Amino acid sequence: MIIKKGFFTKVIYQISDGIIQRSEYAFFGLKHKKNEDYSLNLNEVEYIYNINLLKGLFPQRKSVELVSQQDSIYIPNLKPVVADELVKMVMEMGAIQTEHKYLYTPSKKSMRKITHGYTILCDQFDSMVRKVYNSKEVSEDRVNINSIVYFDDVVEKRIKGIAFGRIAGGGSANTIEIYGLTKSENEIIRNMIQENNPKLTPTDVAIYKSFFPLFSPSRWFKHREQIMLTDWGLLHKQYGVTIEGRKFASRTSAIEYNSIKSYLHRGFLFKHLEILGNTTILTKERYSVFAKNSIWRKFKQLGIRNQSGDVYRASLFHRKNQGRIITSDDNIYYKHKQHTFVLKYSNIYSYEFKKPHWYSLFGDVTIRGRRIDARAGEGGDVQMEITHMWFKKGKRLMSEISYRK
Repeated sequence: MIIKKGFFTKVIYQISDGIIQRSEYAFFGLKHKKNEDYSLNLNEVEYIYNINLLKGLFPQRKSVELVSQQDSIYIPNLKPVVADELVKMVMEMGAIQTEHKYLYTPSKKSMRKITHGYTILCDQFDSMVRKVYNSKEVSEDRVNINSIVYFDDVVEKRIKGIAFGRIAGGGSANTIEIYGLTKSENEIIRNMIQENNPKLTPTDVAIYKSFFPLFSPSRWFKHREQIMLTDWGLLHKQYGVTIEGRKFASRTSAIEYNSIKSYLHRGFLFKHLEILGNTTILTKERYSVFAKNSIWRKFKQLGIRNQSGDVYRASLFHRKNQGRIITSDDNIYYKHKQHTFVLKYSNIYSYEFKKPHWYSLFGDVTIRGRRIDARAGEGGDVQMEITHMWFKKGKRLMSEISYRK
């Protein structure tokens, strides 16, 4: 069986002797020149996806994906009769169709508005995978089932969804977001995650709730924030929050005790808490002094040393809309509004304190580096800036960074 696709870039799929081979030919002038060639043994194929693509201007089309432990081949945009014949042939040559324990298809509305392609959520080789198919390619997000440590309810474009994943040290996002599943399907997935990670349903825990936000009427009818102290770490649960323009019906952060580097509080009678570890807990609402003291006491019992060092700010009358920089033994933290960024000293690639004139008493601090977002697992460039800092503080900050690098 031979399937040919494309014109300017021609792709040929050839099946014979239990092998499917994909060859790609780029167009140069009046000729095609082969620039890619790989194959897949059909005896190794364990998952076969025969997908009905979203209808566009043309009649219904299908795509077929053949997946093994090591590799996969995607044959897009086929007539239904050709796709069905292809699946029949590869199964006769040794490919198998492994049954899914979890396989869900979200609403067509969510596919068109959010993922922009035919979407499925399924288990595959001990991972949960979200696949999005279109007429040219298939994309996927995956996370190992046993490594999932948070589960959230999210909303995008007025469509409800769920998000779950792991706290990672880098690499891919290790997060799956899926919109448009039914309430019962979301509950099945939540139960599956909790069964595989009992940390998300701890027993014998101390639970601290935030105060009623009297001066924030928009939060009066929402669940209170919670911090749960478990035997392994902290769970922070927020409800009805918007983060970077995205709405979360619930938002969960998990921090293991052995990852905590520093912990801070703000406020006189009612406290905002900031706990920094492999991810960040930054409370939106305030907690009692009793709650703060109880959490801090737990940290001291476990021998968690607070590594927060000096705090660097703008001069007194220039602090509005500016952040602050906090140094510790291992990291430097930049807090600006509701965001906290963390840099290891070794990841800082430039830093300077610059005064407008040699005789100026104040200057501007700029620190640039490469971070790893512990919750999302995504790297990115960070720029920390504070203007109008007292020159002695600025010089001391530069010296501290030089010493710790």
